[in-house]
Amino acid sequence: ALKHYDEAIADYEKAIAIDPSQKAIVAHYLETALSLRYPPIPSGSVVKGSWQPGNHFLAIDNAKGTSDILVALAPRGSKGAQLAVYVAKGFSHTFEQAVPPGPYDIYITFGQRWDITTRSFAKEGGYLKWELPQYFQGSPRQGYTMTFIDYRAIPAGWSYTLSPISKDQFPV
Repeated sequence: ALKHYDEAIADYEKAIAIDPSQKAIVAHYLETALSLRYPPIPSGSVVKGSWQPGNHFLAIDNAKGTSDILVALAPRGSKGAQLAVYVAKGFSHTFEQAVPPGPYDIYITFGQRWDITTRSFAKEGGYLKWELPQYFQGSPRQGYTMTFIDYRAIPAGWSYTLSPISKDQFPV
């Protein structure tokens, strides 16, 4: 009622940590405080940028991911993102004709509880940058698919080209 959502969430989580048998009693209050503080955001939102015919598609598969993600594409050499896409854990989205042709640096941040006000996760998982720039040529049926997986099982022969970066290196 006082709109002290952050404090309430912290207190509910602390109560459960101290006495896990109270989880069933506290769960409803915690869910209510979370939904008021972090209203649900439609997966696939936060999309901005040009939509031009004949350009690449961008598909993001987070169906088996363990965190919510935000993928940002910054034109090579710029400090700002041309396109940013939020995809909740358990969802996948394909964005047709969303990426104008050219080279891009791809950045990823992941975590829980995306906060529209601060444009960050309340519980941050980390920040990553694709090591090599990706080039979108503008061909009608070509595109790029990013698939996010649980890190527990790493298939043989896979190589990771993502490097951890600091929060201030993530494009605006």
